[in-house]
Amino acid sequence: MPNRITDQRSGRPYCFDCGHALDRKGICWNCYDREHQEPPEDSVEAIEKFKSYRDGRWLVDNWMSDGLSEEQAIAEVQNHHFIGMLISFGRLDQILTDRWATEALRQRLITNHRPTLEGLANWIERVRNPHKGAKRGTQLRHGVPVEQEVLRLKRVGKTNGQIAKILGSKKHIVAAAYNNITNKIARQQQEDRRKAGAIIPGQLPANN
Repeated sequence: MPNRITDQRSGRPYCFDCGHALDRKGICWNCYDREHQEPPEDSVEAIEKFKSYRDGRWLVDNWMSDGLSEEQAIAEVQNHHFIGMLISFGRLDQILTDRWATEALRQRLITNHRPTLEGLANWIERVRNPHKGAKRGTQLRHGVPVEQEVLRLKRVGKTNGQIAKILGSKKHIVAAAYNNITNKIARQQQEDRRKAGAIIPGQLPANN
């Protein structure tokens, strides 16, 4: 849980825990990497874990792990932008592993929600023609949240346009996904700092 302080000479915020500079959203990526060691890509364990998941809370639990309450997590999962993003990235499997996301999709299908129907039609077309609009071997890993994959690709230097081509999506959807996950990370780290009693730039210390 990185503490954020400001260099009095440069005015640049940096992490008190590790000394690395924070980005414009206040994220310490060094602490993030230290706390979020990912399993090997396409590991047998990760694939089997996703395939055998039966609790119906895959997406909700993912949001709750970022500090949201269950009610807030359900609202995020059922948000039409979030559902649309998952469909755009071809992650119907993740929707179906979460009962709240599945219900949100069901309601959109019942009401003939046009963007949802178009998104599903595009996904079906990509399944039929897997090499059209996407490079070979670039499908998302089993169980990996879409936003996490966008974050990973952004951090290795890919542009929104490149990621959109890799994942068979659109640039504005990639940008929204990246903005969403970095906002989540920033909120979580800020909350960690508050719990640790750190002084955050722009805030006055509480009077004793």
